[in-house]
Amino acid sequence: MEVFHEVKTKFTGNAVDAEPLSRARVTLKTSGAQYTYGGIHSTCHCILVGRMWLDVHGDIKIEEIGTTRVCNLTATKCGWFSRGWHEVSGQAQDTDGNVTFQIEGKWNEVINATRKIAGPKLVRSGSPKTFPAGVIPLDKTFNDIPDFEVGVPTPVWENITIVCEEEPYCTWNMTDFARKLCFFDDKYRAILPPTDTRLRKDRMALEEKDYATAAVEKLALEEEQRRQKRIREVKGEEWEIKHFVKTTFPQYPEQVWYDFKDNYWQAREERKKAYEAEAEEFVFEER
Repeated sequence: MEVFHEVKTKFTGNAVDAEPLSRARVTLKTSGAQYTYGGIHSTCHCILVGRMWLDVHGDIKIEEIGTTRVCNLTATKCGWFSRGWHEVSGQAQDTDGNVTFQIEGKWNEVINATRKIAGPKLVRSGSPKTFPAGVIPLDKTFNDIPDFEVGVPTPVWENITIVCEEEPYCTWNMTDFARKLCFFDDKYRAILPPTDTRLRKDRMALEEKDYATAAVEKLALEEEQRRQKRIREVKGEEWEIKHFVKTTFPQYPEQVWYDFKDNYWQAREERKKAYEAEAEEFVFEER
């Protein structure tokens, strides 16, 4: 999966509206088929007064690259008395423009797909797995995909949220997945690039619930970024991203895209080898 994400925000008094100017490209490993889709609006309400809540709304188009297959989805904007909140609806169409699936559900609970016209059955190499009660099936495979019967709503996505119970992550209601994204140890510290956010001093202080230090470190980082920007402006230099090349998205020439140069993993492997060599030398000296 490749994603270019840029957000345009607007403050409206007691809310912030975020309009994503983004584009994602997903490549399926099994078939090589590629799909692309843009972003969707988000509005965070009551940021100053009242209980804060989030509304996701607008249209999103999922296209299969190289064909005319498309899926149009609409997230309903929350109305009075929470009417329409979280609701999603849409249609998937084949290359002839026929509606093959009706999509309905809620983006915070479950999304169902209902087949509208008969289609080919899935050919499986094994039998679907069975999961005992209370076990969340995180390792579903192709064999576990249900048969879509005409007119029968079938779940295609479920919100599986495993809340982390470890401090301090549970304080912020972070999921276990989010906690794993923040994890690193001394081995990681040695091989991560210096710009990795896991190495930010303000984030580390925040993790220790040292809010005063986190604020100071965050301000220091921002001031350093501004200082370097002023230096580049004086020299007439433009910011260059190290691991990506700025280009345009093939299917959307008007949209900015960044191609991965693949040198990140090479640099990471070099740091890893240097760390391992240093560790071996250290152990030898200790002996």
